[in-house]
Formats: sequence, structure tokens, C-alpha cells
Amino acid sequence: MVAEVTPEDLVETKTTIVQLVELIAAVDRRLPQVQRAGEAGIANAAMHLRAEAAKRIVELEAEVAGREFTNPQPVTT
Repeated sequence: MVAEVTPEDLVETKTTIVQLVELIAAVDRRLPQVQRAGEAGIANAAMHLRAEAAKRIVELEAEVAGREFTNPQPVTT
């Protein structure tokens, strides 16, 4: 049984995707501060966070792609 998906659910999922893309962009912009203590750990954590965000984007995009075509009713504006 497939749960009914509302347009609000799709908007929320798409918003999450945008936020994850922004997170990845922020991680990519960050320059390591090699002179600071603990920087290697921070850089490693950032790398893992980026990988998890990218993985989640793929999962959410697959969900959105599967949901957008499940409602046969036309979208009205």
C-alpha cells in the first residue's frame, strides 16, 4: 500500500533538497584552516557530512520523481 502524497509533501521534500544543496555548497566554500588545532577532524567531518547530504539528495529526488506522476488530477494555479 502506498501512502497518499499531498502537494505540500512534495514542496517540503523539494525544499529539503534545496537546503541540502545549499549545505553542500557551504561545505565546498569552506577553506581548511591548517594552522588551527583540530582542523583535520573538522575537515573529515565536513567531508562525511557532504557525502551524506549528497546521498540523501539522490534518495529524495527519486522519491519526488516517483510521486509527481501519481496524482492524475491536473494542477491548478
